[in-house]
Amino acid sequence: MKLKEMFNELIEELEKDNSNEGFDFQNNFMGMTSSDNGHHLVYGKRASQLFTDFSSIIYKNCDKKDKVESSVFRQIVINKIVNIITDKDFSNENPKVNIRLIKSEVEAHFNQLQNRIYHFPASTLDFNTKKPINLGDVKISSITDWLNTVDFSPEIKKMYSSSRNNENWKTDVVECLQKKLPENEIDGLAEAVYRTVKNSNSMISIEIIGYEERLSEKLAKQICKTALDMISLLLGGQRFFYNNVLQLERLPSLKYGDFTVTNGYLNLPSSGLSKVFLPPLDEVQYEDIDQKILRMQFPYSFVIRGLVDPAYVSCPNLVSRWCFALNWYAEGMRESNDAIAVAKLASCLDTLSSSGKSVGIKELLCNIYNCKDEYILFDKDGLEPVTVHSFVKRFYEEGRSRILHGTLKNMLESFEFGVDRNRLAEVARWVLLELVNRLCRYKGKDDDIAFRDMQYGDE
Repeated sequence: MKLKEMFNELIEELEKDNSNEGFDFQNNFMGMTSSDNGHHLVYGKRASQLFTDFSSIIYKNCDKKDKVESSVFRQIVINKIVNIITDKDFSNENPKVNIRLIKSEVEAHFNQLQNRIYHFPASTLDFNTKKPINLGDVKISSITDWLNTVDFSPEIKKMYSSSRNNENWKTDVVECLQKKLPENEIDGLAEAVYRTVKNSNSMISIEIIGYEERLSEKLAKQICKTALDMISLLLGGQRFFYNNVLQLERLPSLKYGDFTVTNGYLNLPSSGLSKVFLPPLDEVQYEDIDQKILRMQFPYSFVIRGLVDPAYVSCPNLVSRWCFALNWYAEGMRESNDAIAVAKLASCLDTLSSSGKSVGIKELLCNIYNCKDEYILFDKDGLEPVTVHSFVKRFYEEGRSRILHGTLKNMLESFEFGVDRNRLAEVARWVLLELVNRLCRYKGKDDDIAFRDMQYGDE
């Protein structure tokens, strides 16, 4: 159906749905919308479908579609249609004119997209206590440093009631965090901020440019999560991935315990600390972390900037692919089930190779290790040596595929993946780190399979 025919039918449906003949709310109601001039319209199933179809056609031809979610775009299109057809001077004698006006109004709306700054509370290893860490557009600050850079407007300070002085809200928050001021003695802005940050020690900040609000927030959260996962990847080890997380991340409890029964009687509970626990680091360790982050600041910043603004890099597809692989890796490291972790970690290498088959992953590993299929991995520390070919066959064909396709014989078989998990985590970590260093210097084609043979400074 052409856009003109679609628009004409939509007008007819809306007129029918909002006529005096009555509307079948029980069987046909799909929604209600309001125009900017205060008119309300209900619409039924057919009108709802026409709204969707009409919006989809305009969306496909919109130059801002990469920065606007289709569902949000649909709501704006509906609003502009309703604004036009409820105008007292509306006439549909020339539908093409009305359609052009709708397109123009929608385009004007999305040409006014604002830049937005986001601040997400997070828990980190306190590596940012001396000074903030900058990775591209992401800034990782301590709560105290962050407080020194922000403030509420005078209007909000007056509007938000407080028995204390809202002008001193920062001081109250800091003193509460330092346990110098009891929680029950603060209110107003200080209480609102303290409730939000009291279980966090860091703030991750980023500015997103030119995206619709809902998509902007999703992108901001994902990029900030990626920045923290980058640091955990660099430091290595599962515990780091539990200790560098946004506030909204799902985490296991710090302490755990369970009970058993002997001769019908309850035994005393066992207890332990989960992998969320990380022994305190000393100054030497923090200095080592600082140096590691400094060495990786350029490649990591390159990737972050490529996510915020794909036009900044010549290979946005590869930047995005590397980040998706890191997401798989991070989720694999946080996964408690060894078999599921193997599937996620294998998906990390599968994403990088863009193959969907073991042959692509073998090409990727042979490129990174500069070797052939027969190259021996893990020939150290008492581990059983294994070739690249055998390793990929084990974790991909016998591991990931069987796990995802549900062909494991029983639950006990899934317990055998512990060793595979650790080996896979070690290899995937090295591949990710090596590729991001090559990627930031890469000048070649933005090809899905480029990681399989990417070298430093490829033209």
